[in-house]
Formats: sequence, C-alpha cells, structure tokens
Amino acid sequence: MNMYEKRQGYKKTLIKALDIATTIEEYESICKEGGMTMVTATHYLKKFNLKDLKDKQWKKWMRNKFWITINCGYCNTEFLIRKKLLKTSPNKQHYCTPECYSNNKSNIAQTILKEKFDKMGVEWDKIKTHKLEHYNEYRRLVTAWAVYHLRLHNPEMFKLWKSPDNDYHLDHKWAVIHAFHRGIDPQLVSHIDNLQLLPQKENISKNDTWIDDIIPDVLREASEQPIDLSRFNRLNPPSISRAVKPDSKCIHCDKEYFEHKSNADVPESYCSVKCEKKDWLTPDREKMLYDLLKERILSLDWEVHSDITKPIVDMYSSNMIHGKDIILKIFHSIWVDEYNLPVSNISGSLERQLIESNKHYSFPESYRGPFKLKCKDCGKVIITKWRLSLVRFHGIVKREDCKNPCYETCKTCSVKKSNTGVARGGWTARNEKIKKEFGDKLSKWM
Repeated sequence: MNMYEKRQGYKKTLIKALDIATTIEEYESICKEGGMTMVTATHYLKKFNLKDLKDKQWKKWMRNKFWITINCGYCNTEFLIRKKLLKTSPNKQHYCTPECYSNNKSNIAQTILKEKFDKMGVEWDKIKTHKLEHYNEYRRLVTAWAVYHLRLHNPEMFKLWKSPDNDYHLDHKWAVIHAFHRGIDPQLVSHIDNLQLLPQKENISKNDTWIDDIIPDVLREASEQPIDLSRFNRLNPPSISRAVKPDSKCIHCDKEYFEHKSNADVPESYCSVKCEKKDWLTPDREKMLYDLLKERILSLDWEVHSDITKPIVDMYSSNMIHGKDIILKIFHSIWVDEYNLPVSNISGSLERQLIESNKHYSFPESYRGPFKLKCKDCGKVIITKWRLSLVRFHGIVKREDCKNPCYETCKTCSVKKSNTGVARGGWTARNEKIKKEFGDKLSKWM
C-alpha cells in the first residue's frame, strides 16, 4: 500500500469516526481500528481540514461523557441530568423542574393520606372537603377556650405563654386535628389537662403526632371514638358569657375580640402577641434605640461591629417583629449616613490609642482626616491626609524599614537624632567626606 492509499484510508476512517462516534471512547476506538494513534489522527485532522468538525463533535462527546437523557418522574418529559447524580441515587426519582417535584410530592402525600383513611373506613376526599370548610372555625373555638381555661386555672402558664420574649408554643397533648375528625367539643379539647407549653422546635417536630401515653384521662374516652364527620354538625357553638368575657378592641389593628376577666392578668390592649410586638416600636422607643447605639459607638468599648449591636439585639429584638433587622438598620444609618465610617477594617482599640496619643484627634469627626501631627521636639505641626502616616507617627504601627525610628518627631528632628551625619552639613558635605575617605575606589563602586 503506497502512501497515497494510506492517507485516503486515514481520511475515510476519520470521517467515519466523526460521523458515527457518540463518545470520546468510540472515536478513539474507530481510529485505532483504522491503524491510527491519537497523535496521527490529530495530524491528519489538520491535514484534511477536519479539525473544525472534530471540535464541534467534541462538545457533544464531552456532554455525553457527563450527561445523560432520562424521563421526568412526573410529566415524563425527557431532560438532561448528570450521570454522577444517577450513580449516587440510582433508585431515586428525578424531575425536570422544581414544579414537577412539588406536584409529584403533593400527589404522593395525597396517596398516602388516601390509603391511611381508607383503612379507617373513611373517604379521604370527604375528609379533605370537610377540613377546608370547617377546620379554621373549629380551631378558632379551641383557641378561645384554651385562653379562657388558662386564665382561669393556670395564670402563670398564661403569662409565660404571652410573654414577648418567650420561646414556647401552646401545645395540645392530644392534637386538635384528631378531635376535629371525631367531632369532639372544642371546650373539652381545650381542657386544662390537655394543655402544655413546649419549646418552639419541639412543638413543630411533634406536629399532630398521636402519643397515646400523654393523652389525659378526661379525653381518653373521646380518643377511642371512630372518625365521624356527621358528629361535627351536631356540635353547638360554645357559649361564652359576655359578662365574663367583655368586648375589647385591639389598639393596633382595631380588631374586636373577647377578653376574659380573671386573676390571670390585668386587661390587655392587644388581641395577640403579634399585634403587641408590631406596636412596640414607637418613635420614642426608636429614639431610645438610636441613642443606645450611638452611645455604644462613641464609647469605643468594642473591637468590631458585632460588639456594638449584639447586646442591644439580645435585649430588644424579641420585643418587635424583625427586631434584629430594625436595630441593624438604625445602626447602619448612624455608622454610614451620619458618621461616614467604613463598613470594615475599623477597630475600636486603635481609635482609643489614637485619641490618647494625639490631642487633635477625635472619633468619629477626625476619622477621614486631615490629621495634625505635632513634633514633640520643635513643636512644628504637620498636616497629612494619610492614616498610615498618623499611626506610624505615634508608633502604633511599627516601621519595618527603619532600625532606629524616632516617633512623634518631624522629619528634620528625626534626621538630627540619627547617626547618618546628614544634619551636620547636608548631603553635599556628606558626599565630599566620602570622596576624601575612599578616593578612587568610590568611582569604581559607582
């Protein structure tokens, strides 16, 4: 086989490889079958002007190396997914969009609930419709009776629950949703024995879990009843005497509500803790937070920003909605808008040293300069705009390029104190002295 025929064979092999191959491995395999190494193949790609075509194919091969096409677990649409994900979770469903994932998750939940209630002999569709129509009203009545019973029988628990800085939720030991499905009287569900305070995280994790051991005796018989939706329609709304629970009006949202008079607490002005927190931030209290932050900044008893805001956030953030964000916003208005200070690279200890060292320096007025530097020897005042010069002048930041630095002195006085001899005749006299001492050697060195 002559060289011409060999080249034509290489050309056919390359065209075949670029046309058929779907991965890099297939391309290399076809080239080897045609008697070419990768170096030879690269050479003849340029020779036959096939390199541009190979570059286009290369992108597809790289995509096929790391990506694969599969069907969405919800809508069955084909989409690309990384092969690595399939290896790490081979039995997991994958979805083309977050919406498909959410819809499929909802479908799975509905299927589980349907199977659960089918075992109880009740249709899930009826339960779902019944819950949408009546649960909010039932829950409102349960909460009203819970407040009434707490005020009447356990005022201390009520005060702790309503405290603005508490981290507790009012929990029903036997969950309200189970009582709702069985049509139990809200007054009975909110019996004082069925109420407890739980930390927020613990209550959220408990959710509506049925824990048989903690169901109170007064609700034991009710908990053993089967699910009966018709029983709910026979319930009469709980009658709460207006003489015992007079009309009240929230001073924040103007919502009318009933408030129990008992030995639990003095009459309140708000319908909920949320309204009380929203109404806490009055102009006077905002001014108080402003003054506290300003006082903390000017005291310089801090090292970084968080040292200023953290004590005030810990003390007052629980009294209002989004308390931490409000306090940080007030701090930012003082720090940046009023004092024009940088948001980073500022230290309270450094500012204290500057105030102690320089009588002309004050914080925050002098932070941006210019700075006055007074020589302690000759009394000359120098003005500079550089903070680095200021801290070096007072020796707060040491100079590494000078073995015997003279602090708080002007340049002239520091030269006089040095051992160079420059001050005793200037640079000209110093050069003449060197020439006399070294003579011709100096010109060779130069």
